[in-house]
Amino acid sequence: MELAKNHAYLTASMNEPGPMHPVEAALCGLPLIYRSSGSLPEYCNGYGIEYNGPDDVEAAIDRMLVEYEIWSDAVKNYPNTADRMGQGYVKMFEELLVNRTEIVRRRHVWREPLTVLLNHLSVR
Repeated sequence: MELAKNHAYLTASMNEPGPMHPVEAALCGLPLIYRSSGSLPEYCNGYGIEYNGPDDVEAAIDRMLVEYEIWSDAVKNYPNTADRMGQGYVKMFEELLVNRTEIVRRRHVWREPLTVLLNHLSVR
């Protein structure tokens, strides 16, 4: 895999709700340099260096050069794996099934009668 042939991963992405590119890089063993934007800090914190924008990205790269061994070791324990995600989905669906009756009971479908009606009409 070409990505794994590199030493670190730099993303300048902004406002992403769930970026997979830094997850893939971390799972390839690459320490991360990531922008403080969207959900990047949630996925990347503890596995690389955060920066705010064009004014401090160069400093983040310089810092990565100095601290590379620290981040290279840290990313070996990156937790956002496919196995963990799959187990999380299975657990969520199991909990939904166990609590189905209560979830349905709490619904107030008639609070918007027009929406209920439109959802049940066959529009072709």
